[in-house]
Amino acid sequence: PTNTNMTVCEGAGTASCSPTATGTNISYQWQVNTGSGWANISTGGVYSITAGSLNIVNPPAGMNGYLYRAYATGTCLPSDTSGSVALTVRRAPVVTGHPTSITRCEGINDTFTVTATGYNLTYQWQVNTGAGWNNVPATGYSGQTTTSLIVQAPSASFNGYQYRCVVTGGCAPTATSNAATLNILSQPVITFHPLNITRCEGINDTFVVTATAYNLSYQWQYNSGSACTNVP
Repeated sequence: PTNTNMTVCEGAGTASCSPTATGTNISYQWQVNTGSGWANISTGGVYSITAGSLNIVNPPAGMNGYLYRAYATGTCLPSDTSGSVALTVRRAPVVTGHPTSITRCEGINDTFTVTATGYNLTYQWQVNTGAGWNNVPATGYSGQTTTSLIVQAPSASFNGYQYRCVVTGGCAPTATSNAATLNILSQPVITFHPLNITRCEGINDTFVVTATAYNLSYQWQYNSGSACTNVP
C-alpha cells in the first residue's frame, strides 16, 4: 500500500489505503488481521473497496490496531503480498472522573479535579456564579486550562458557586464534566456586642452577644483585673 498508516477519529471520517503493483491484469484482495491471523475482506459494513483502494468508513474504536494488506494477483505467477499498514482509531473525549463538591471554611485554597480519556486533550474550566456558565477568569484562580482548578482562598461570597470542565480533543465531540458546588463556611462575625451594665448589687445581670457563621459555639470570659479567663 502507498500509505504507511491510516488514522481516523472514532465513528467519524474515512481511512483510505491504495495499493500499487506492476504486472499484467492486476487485481487485489484486501485482508485484515484483527489479532488472530489474516482474513479476506470485501465491501460491506465499514469497508468499501473501489478500484482496488480500501476505504474504512466511520470505524469504531474497537478497530484500533487492526492491520491491513493487499494480495495482488496477475496473469503471470507468482502472486505478491504487500506489507501491512495499521489502522489507528482516535477516540473522542470521555470524562472518567468528575469533580466533586467541596465544603470548606473561607480563606482556604480549594481544588477541583477532572480526569478524561481521548486524543490530544485540552481542558477549560467554567464557573456558574448564578447567571450561567462562563470560562473561569484569571483573577482568584489557577489551573483554568489543566486537569485541576485551584480556587485561591475564596471568601464567603463564593458560597454556592458551581464548577465544571469542558474537555476538547483531536476528535469531536467535546465532553463536559458534571458540575461541582463550592460550599464556603464563613468565619464567625459578631453582629451585636454585649453592653455595659450599671446595676445595684444583688440583682441578676445579663450580657447578650449575637454572631453569624457555621456551627457556632460560645464561651464567655471575664477579667477580674489581671487577665481574661473562662467564666466558671
